[in-house]
Amino acid sequence: MINSFIGTYNFKEVKSSGNYIDKTEFINYIIRYLNSSAVLLFTRPRRFGKSLMISCLDYFFNKDYKDTRYLFDDLKIASCPSYKEINSHLVIKIDFKNCIDEDYQETINKTYNVLSDLVHRYDFIKDLSSLSSSEANCLNNIRLNKASKNDYELCIYALCKLISNYLKEKPILLIDEYDAQMNHGYSYGYLDKIQNFFKNFYGYTLKGNDYISVA
Repeated sequence: MINSFIGTYNFKEVKSSGNYIDKTEFINYIIRYLNSSAVLLFTRPRRFGKSLMISCLDYFFNKDYKDTRYLFDDLKIASCPSYKEINSHLVIKIDFKNCIDEDYQETINKTYNVLSDLVHRYDFIKDLSSLSSSEANCLNNIRLNKASKNDYELCIYALCKLISNYLKEKPILLIDEYDAQMNHGYSYGYLDKIQNFFKNFYGYTLKGNDYISVA
């Protein structure tokens, strides 16, 4: 019997199971937009592999994994000239899949926790002089656990700018379940409040953000 891995979105697990259907040629499409600051939106129905695709991109591009060629060497992308891009990029991956609740405050708190964890990964960058005062304040407030809603709305833009200026590399930004909170807000009556946050968050994070390689 074939293990279908329904609901499993981790690329490494699915690939290792022997059940992965090779769609890695799509990585070439993403590579075309590297260093363009382009924002790419992939829309598919539920259970059509969006999270698996994000996980695949993370395993392919993210240099924190050191060497994931063993996952890709027998796939289509390995025969492409662009295969040289493997494990050679800084990646920020935001996963909002667990940031949902019937209650608005619980949902926004879970969202804040995910964003806070990302900011804290770069606490080693102490010099914030390349940022504006509002950008530096938002990161400092999160580091000191006293951030406001406005700080969380701005934080990923500020983080990308900090990384780009300090590490001299524009990060690839991957966002999984980008609309999970708004879908839940629609179902449980707090759409207007959660929409207000994400309108500002995505406006800062994605619109005209020259400090991302591609999103």
